[in-house]
Amino acid sequence: MIGVEGVALAGMLPDELQNYTTFSVGISADASEPNAAGPLIAFLRSPASAAAMRGKGLEPIAP
Repeated sequence: MIGVEGVALAGMLPDELQNYTTFSVGISADASEPNAAGPLIAFLRSPASAAAMRGKGLEPIAP
């Protein structure tokens, strides 16, 4: 809903109502471009990425 024009995030749900989904990342053993995955993973773990996630209503976990 956050991407819908006119919708604004009012705040996070209380813990008792919150449902968290954890996403994982990895590099396949037979990846065709394994060297490209490293920088992407590093970015996803960075403070800049965490700030972007928070801005979209997501709560990043600490690396």
